[in-house]
Formats: sequence, structure tokens, C-alpha cells
Amino acid sequence: MTEKSEETKDLPILMTVGGMCHKDLYRELGKHYRLLFMSTPYAQLCVEMGLTAGSLEALIDDKTKLFAKNQAMWLTSKVIDHLLDGRLAQLDPSHPALRAPEIGNWLPVVAYELMEETLVRAMAMAAVCEQEDCVAGVLVHEDVTPVARLMAQFGLDEGLPTLHIPHANYFMTPGTKDIHCQTTAEHLGVQGEHMRQWFEASGVDPDRITVLGAPQWDFLYNEELLPTREHARRALALDRDDLIVTYATTWHQETGSVWGNGLPDLQAGFQEMLVAVKELGAKVIVKLHPGEHGDNEGYYQARMHEAGVLGCLTRAHNEFAIRAADCVVTMGSSNFAVEAMIAGTPVVEHYQCGAKYPDEYGPMPGTWGNELVPMIKQAIKDGPNREFVRAMNYDDDGKAVERCVEWVRELCQV
Repeated sequence: MTEKSEETKDLPILMTVGGMCHKDLYRELGKHYRLLFMSTPYAQLCVEMGLTAGSLEALIDDKTKLFAKNQAMWLTSKVIDHLLDGRLAQLDPSHPALRAPEIGNWLPVVAYELMEETLVRAMAMAAVCEQEDCVAGVLVHEDVTPVARLMAQFGLDEGLPTLHIPHANYFMTPGTKDIHCQTTAEHLGVQGEHMRQWFEASGVDPDRITVLGAPQWDFLYNEELLPTREHARRALALDRDDLIVTYATTWHQETGSVWGNGLPDLQAGFQEMLVAVKELGAKVIVKLHPGEHGDNEGYYQARMHEAGVLGCLTRAHNEFAIRAADCVVTMGSSNFAVEAMIAGTPVVEHYQCGAKYPDEYGPMPGTWGNELVPMIKQAIKDGPNREFVRAMNYDDDGKAVERCVEWVRELCQV
């Protein structure tokens, strides 16, 4: 639970999953709420920021864990019974692992572990509602993972306001079977006009949607918080007069519509990028996606060495990778493009199957790989597409935190 000081004891509780993307938002919300995170590390982060925050995990004692294990066993036994008597529907008859009898080799264990984890977390949230009379609502930054959906569904069942401020724009086709097209939370505070239209096309009632902007990008509008080009290049051991291209990689995912041939497509795309960089006489900053496998640095470094291309690699330091570059190339559609153009660096899209930057917000240079060189040159000449940024991030004004706090306070009152 949260530690109550005289200044914070009367503040209502806001339960949330926690995520680094909303760090700046937590800083402001913490002035109006006691923040209660599902994860202890995020709670500790906010405590270090001087906020009153606590962890739901602190409420999970041995008795709670034992009860959850027992309940999960009983529930899993029902899954096994349905497997044995054929009542369990096949998840995908075309895939051997998703039909009987192969499904019995893995489903019971997965079901047990997920049920135990879900029950423990639900019991911790229930304990808060029983012990406190001032729980104001539930806030999530995604509505996809089991923990986020649990928190949103718990809030709905308890009659609490449930709010979702997405941490990213989506660029796949809306209204498909992709898991991102499904929503649990009652209220959506989206980043821009593009996301508003995307969720509406996925069947969300327009009255549930409010355009707020992305709080994690507000700092990109403050030049004092960003490195200069010279500073960024020096930090990354690059020469000030080099032609620099930042390559934002991605990861293979199978959530419903992304990607085509998976990893081979991504590897082929990187090889095309190296050919283009060498032809341009440029150096490359490989900005790895945080979700990529931990060994991928070695793969990219080896391919660069083989191609005779110089540069550097990083998983973090987005603003340095952006400000040091003359142009950013994204492997497929990525929110990294929005960050880059907010900070003043043009973008080229290296197409991948399953998703694409929308065409209706102005020209965005893009290619399947064979035209990277002229596309990069054209992007550098034209500069960033601010019309695109306005559609992705509330009119390109950098005041999302202010709007988000006002929106949360309006909906989460006690």
C-alpha cells in the first residue's frame, strides 16, 4: 500500500499498471492521487520522484498466494476435463499445436499459471477496495496484456472509472482480429486524430474516445531538454560532418496481422539498408526496438562488419539517435517516426507486410527497399512531415500531460 503523509492522506487512490512511457504523467498525477501500481519497480520509481506511491504486490502475502494456487488448480481441472471429453473448442484446426491431442501438451500448464497470476492480482485489488474508501479509478497504458485487461475488467466490475491512455499509435488495419483492435477499458484518451479514427473503425463508440496527445512526447517539444546535433554525435562517437542515417529496427510479432514472413523479412530489410548506407557513403545508428531479442546486437554488429559499414548500436537514448541523424529509416511503421519528426528529423518508411503509415496525412517517403537511396535523399531535402505529426499527436503542440491530467481528474473523482 501507499505510505500516507499528512499532505497526502486525503488524496484518492488511482490504481495503474505502470510503465516508463507515462513517467512524466505520473509526476503530475501524483499531485492529485496516491498512485498504486501493480508492479513494485514502478512504484519505487515514483517514490524516488518524490511522489506518494505504493505497490499492489505488497498486498500479496503467503496466504493469498496459497488460496490462489488452490483455486487455479480447481479451474485448471475443468480445462483438463473439457480436453478429455472433447468439449474444449479447437483454437485453430489448421495448426497442430492448437488442436487435440497436441493442445493437451501445453494448455493445462499455461492455463494454471495464468489463472494463479490473475487470481493473486485480483485479490490484491479487491483488498484495496475493501480497506480504502477513496479508490478513484483504474488507469492503463495498454489494453492488450493479461495484467492490463485484468485491471480494466476489475474496475468495470467494481463500478470504477476505467481509463486507457495508449502508449502508441497503431498502424495495422483497424477492425481485424488483431488483439489491439479489442478494448476493455471504458474511456480511451488517444494520441491524435489518426488513433481516434482507428478505434472508431474498430467498433469503439466515439463517445468513449477523447483526443489528448501522448504525454511521453511532451519533452521532445522543449529544445532545452534535447541534445544538439553536435552533442548527440559526440555522445555516440560520430563525426560532426558525417552523413548519418538512423535505422529503427522492429521485432517479429504475431498478434493477428503483423508480419509477412517474419524474421527473414526483417533480416532482408536490414541487408537492403546496409547496401543503401554504403552507397550513400553514410554511417548508421542502429536503434534496436526494446522488444527485440537480447542477442540481436551481435547480429546487427556482425552484418555491419561484413558490409563494411561503420556506425553504432543502441536500445535506448532515442533522442540522441534521432538528433544525431540526417534521416531516420523505420523498419515498417513505427511510433519512432513520430518522435523523430517532432524532434525535427525526416523519416523514410522501409515497408513491411501488415502495417503502413496512413496516406491521408501528407506524403511520407517509403519503399520496399530498392529505392532507399533516393528516398533518403528526398526526405532530407523535404524535411519532417508536420501534418503527419499533428494527426499522430494532438495538433503537434506538446501539451499532452496537461490535458491528460485534466481528463483523469474529471473522470476519476471520489
